Amino acid sequence: MNNKLLIGFMIMAAVGLAGCQTSGGSGKQSNSKALTNAELTKLYSVTQTVAWTNLENSASGDLISNPNGTVSTDWGTGSSKGTWRIVDNTLWTTWTTGSFRGAGVEECVTLHKMKEGTYKLLLPNGSWKYTNTFK
Repeated sequence: MNNKLLIGFMIMAAVGLAGCQTSGGSGKQSNSKALTNAELTKLYSVTQTVAWTNLENSASGDLISNPNGTVSTDWGTGSSKGTWRIVDNTLWTTWTTGSFRGAGVEECVTLHKMKEGTYKLLLPNGSWKYTNTFK
């Protein structure tokens, strides 16, 4: 096999195994159980309006999630549109316009129920970054 082709496959495999890229978190840890694929699918199977808070910078806003996998958010000083998907008990979101993370950046979180309608969203490193309350 061509060495350049082999190196390309190795890089793609390493990126795939690295999983979702994140930018840190609040440092608050959780031992609660993440929602399953079935629970996430049920939650996102209807159009949802969600109030969110970013624990890193205290930003907050509203988000509208649609069952077709599209999402939009507004945080007062900006807005963004993107897509979401559920894989391996994890919610993946890619913002395509207006994102403070940059277009095309994908972030993944697990949802952990705090109380009825309110969830903490954890990054892959276990830190608690967002709180979402479904309206």
